[in-house]
Amino acid sequence: MESLVETVKEKRKESNSNDWETWDHKFVNYYENCYNALKDEMDTGQKGKFVGLSIKYVTIRLGNEIKSMFADKNEEKSEFSEVLKNIAEELKKGNN
Repeated sequence: MESLVETVKEKRKESNSNDWETWDHKFVNYYENCYNALKDEMDTGQKGKFVGLSIKYVTIRLGNEIKSMFADKNEEKSEFSEVLKNIAEELKKGNN
């Protein structure tokens, strides 16, 4: 996950939609296949590191468009937006 965030940070300015499709797929894979499979075994520090990297990725990926992405309820749901919602739910659980 760290290498993905670093790659996106370095290459975002010269990236195209194909790059983002690849990176989004990797991000979804990290969340669904790595984090979900290992979260029960992770300590608070490890979970925090993953959440921090996820926030960095999302911030780089969407920047100021995060609000508008969720504002339109009629917008077709993407796999990426569903993962973001799942992460938000996980964060809420962690704060309770």
